[in-house]
Amino acid sequence: MEKRGTRGIWITLVILFLMPIACSGSSNNQLIGKWEHEEPTSGVSVILEFKKDMLNFSAAGATQAGTSYTYVDEDTITVRNPDTGLYVETSYAIRGDKLTIAFIGEDKVEYTRVK
Repeated sequence: MEKRGTRGIWITLVILFLMPIACSGSSNNQLIGKWEHEEPTSGVSVILEFKKDMLNFSAAGATQAGTSYTYVDEDTITVRNPDTGLYVETSYAIRGDKLTIAFIGEDKVEYTRVK
């Protein structure tokens, strides 16, 4: 009887320990934060800041704040311009501190997480 109770406690502890680790690996959570890319030809720094429900974009002193984005699936988002209503769907991949964004019909762009 005591053996079964101990086993249940260990299983519960393992689940409680592993649950936050599994949940924190969600690509949705990993996208949140600031990402920077330097344009190779102009040297202009482009910064994307993903928040829970909006995206801020800045480059060369200009800022576009409050752009909305939604998740299409695990590796695709739709970004919508609040002024025009126009939107673009883009795929992304995160590996460590690198974010690669692939806009349709364009080359992939790599950003580095700003710490």
